[in-house]
Amino acid sequence: MVCLFLAAALNVSFTVTNDTPVSRQHALVAAELPLPAGAASDAKQLRVLGYDQLSVAAQIAAQAHWPDGSIKNVLVLFTADIEPAETKTWSLTTGCSTTRLREEARTATEDGVLMLNTGRMYYRVGDHLGSLTVASTDGEAFVAGPPEREVVEKTGPVCAVIRRDGYLTRGGEKPFRYTQRYVVIAGQPAARVTTRIETAAGSNTIPVKCAWMTIRPAAQHRKSIVLATASGMNTLAPGDTRRLEQPKVDARLVSDRQHPGWLDFRGDASAMLFAVKLFWQRAPKAMEIKADGTARYEIRSAAAPPLPLTASTALEDEFLLWFHPAGEDFDNAVAEMNQPLKAVIKPAVTKP
Repeated sequence: MVCLFLAAALNVSFTVTNDTPVSRQHALVAAELPLPAGAASDAKQLRVLGYDQLSVAAQIAAQAHWPDGSIKNVLVLFTADIEPAETKTWSLTTGCSTTRLREEARTATEDGVLMLNTGRMYYRVGDHLGSLTVASTDGEAFVAGPPEREVVEKTGPVCAVIRRDGYLTRGGEKPFRYTQRYVVIAGQPAARVTTRIETAAGSNTIPVKCAWMTIRPAAQHRKSIVLATASGMNTLAPGDTRRLEQPKVDARLVSDRQHPGWLDFRGDASAMLFAVKLFWQRAPKAMEIKADGTARYEIRSAAAPPLPLTASTALEDEFLLWFHPAGEDFDNAVAEMNQPLKAVIKPAVTKP
């Protein structure tokens, strides 16, 4: 009886504010929300309501449980449209939602290759990307082999994730492990890629001189490349080359030297944005435009001092491939990468 009463009374209210000057469309909201003991035993018993008390299509997963087996906290995922400086309120309550997204994130298989679908695009996992490569201080390179494991971690409908695990090898050596996650969000024409490189179990420490990937836009996106720099945007014609280093400067001086860390590969009708998360804030990175219209993105810049990868350290990275019509503004894409929307739980109102 107590459980039924708590379930009926469940109402975890939270707000989201758009602190950017950009209108956010199909932006992901990820809210970690606590539940009282006994409120729900299954995430399917929960739904999200908007300010108008209408259900919002959401993906809800239990994160931890109370000793009695009921859910202690959940991760709630949904998408929202929110204007600059606007604040909206949602609440987590009980009841089954029948609301469906117009565009859903899904996984599929085509010719044995895993695909990700956002309702606005299909993405073959690994498309437009060259092999992940690590160079040691001896000048030899370790190249990522085919994944030894490829699994679907999330199936949608708001967020779908495919994970790949494997080794970077040289000859018979396998000193490094890699993990890559390919993430898509419903309604976004984009794939987000997270990468982690770490020392394999039992391997000796090997100093990493450079770690990189090649970005290979489709042929129709190689008419020009727009490169964002600290001083503005530069448009490169076919055959032009350029290298952009992320400088190491004192924190108080960095405000006027921020490199946004994106390239836009453009064609006549469509384009592909490659944007690195917090490019100027994180470990030394670099981008290099090649004469053939591809780019080399250095997760660890070759100009940086060698980094000894031990059992307690790893190289981590995240970037975005955003496909859009040529000439379309993509500030929303860069904001989605660098300034995700954050949920703030409203304090419960207690009656005197």
